[in-house]
Amino acid sequence: MSKSGLVERESSQVATQSQHMNLIQIAIEKGSDIAQLERLMDLQDRYLANVAKSEFNAAMSEFQGALPVIEKGGVVDYTTNKGRTYYQYAKIEDIAHAIKPALKSAGLSYRFTQRQDQANITVTCIVTHVGGHSESSELASTPDFSGGKDPLKAIASAITYLRRYTLTGILGIVVGGEDDDATLATESQQDSGLYPDEEFNKNFKAWSQMILDNKKTVDSLHAFLSTKGIQLTEDQCSRLKQVGN
Repeated sequence: MSKSGLVERESSQVATQSQHMNLIQIAIEKGSDIAQLERLMDLQDRYLANVAKSEFNAAMSEFQGALPVIEKGGVVDYTTNKGRTYYQYAKIEDIAHAIKPALKSAGLSYRFTQRQDQANITVTCIVTHVGGHSESSELASTPDFSGGKDPLKAIASAITYLRRYTLTGILGIVVGGEDDDATLATESQQDSGLYPDEEFNKNFKAWSQMILDNKKTVDSLHAFLSTKGIQLTEDQCSRLKQVGN
């Protein structure tokens, strides 16, 4: 929003708020009862809440219009007795650095809260506008023991993962390429041989959903899996093509 437009909007809001306050003052001077005063105060509160929400929505629109595409600078690469797991992802520190200018310009900020209940870790990302309105996104997960992490590192890894996805989710952040490679790069086959049907069946639902959601075509999915050393059988390819038809 231009500076002149912002000034005009703020002037209009001040004028409307002043009218509400004048009504309250007149009611007090006329000796209105408590119930009437409470209704007027409630009207004022609802007006201010609506203004704050409207400003938040405008700020989010401004923020998203200024967002760069964030590339994946992080790499996960480890091998277990089930095979190799490799994928790239956008690190939260890279995301935070990339969005900082756009957040500041739009008057937005964010913070995280977290709690742990038995085996589950819950992270909440709260986005707040300078006008006072806040909205939040929440996700939960168990500790991430992949790659043989110890308990503390497993908890820290899950918290980082949850922070990354709550932040990108609530702010509508786009990461370069699909950000579900971790699902695709499941611990799988050894470097040679065709993909076992048992492993294919485990992943078939997730891969089918990616095709149905137009996140990947059958060909791009097959090409991606090939880079991970996964060679599908003709029957497996046929099943994926049926999903795409």
